[in-house]
Amino acid sequence: MEGYQDLWKDFKPEKLKWGRRIASGGYGDEFAGAYDRKKVAIKVMIGSAFAEAFQREVSTWIQLGDHPNIAMFIGATKDIKPPKQLKRCCCIVSEFLPGGTLAAYITKRKKIALSRKLQLALDAVRGVSHLHSKNIIHRDVKLENLILDGEGRVKILDFGISRIEDVDMSVNVGSRGYKAPEVMIHGSCGCKCDVFSFGICLWEIYYQKRAQLNMSTTPRIGDDCPGDLSNLMIRCWRDCKDRPKMAVVAKDLEVMLSKTEDDMGSQTNNQVGGCFGCLRR
Repeated sequence: MEGYQDLWKDFKPEKLKWGRRIASGGYGDEFAGAYDRKKVAIKVMIGSAFAEAFQREVSTWIQLGDHPNIAMFIGATKDIKPPKQLKRCCCIVSEFLPGGTLAAYITKRKKIALSRKLQLALDAVRGVSHLHSKNIIHRDVKLENLILDGEGRVKILDFGISRIEDVDMSVNVGSRGYKAPEVMIHGSCGCKCDVFSFGICLWEIYYQKRAQLNMSTTPRIGDDCPGDLSNLMIRCWRDCKDRPKMAVVAKDLEVMLSKTEDDMGSQTNNQVGGCFGCLRR
């Protein structure tokens, strides 16, 4: 985040320099660019239907302030004309995260060390826990919304459907395969729905593949998964009232990571078992 702080307070759209399109979605397009000689990402939201989402996302981002696991908000404007666009539109500018999505990161690597997997998961949890400390529910926690910066740190992005808890909840929002049962069945959505979604992410991070899910199942945890880690996944998928808070999940992951690093440090070349054994119950 170094160099990005406080830029949004004096944001001047005319200083924005546009680069190539890097993504497209239902809301519009995302571009690389520069602002005050800092690399930025520019999310373009086209059409009056996105006016409310634009206001909500900007408001949420400002409430979150600075956090190492939240993408840094730079600025926003309701009236700008991107290159080669016929219509003026809204745009949100944030720090540029060159590491790509966590989905791409885990699936493109042959084998990631357990300590690295735990750190990736812990980064994500700390970001979501910060949202919850502000009484904000993300409502779309998934690997595509977890992005890596240049140092390999995971940051949360995309607050378009985030909400203050218990205020103005839409029915059945989120992404297929990540939604908690209470969201699909009742449309109810509290902070614990993010915990359920994170449990799916945790499984995907550990197994380095995408969970192939229908709307009513959780992925199978194999015997190869360390006991403490598999127990944490299961706890995340319990009934809403029985799931841990994100702050508790973060503490559990911190303990696992500490044990794993200690175990790795104590291993010699002729020892076996490695960092997996230390987490077995």
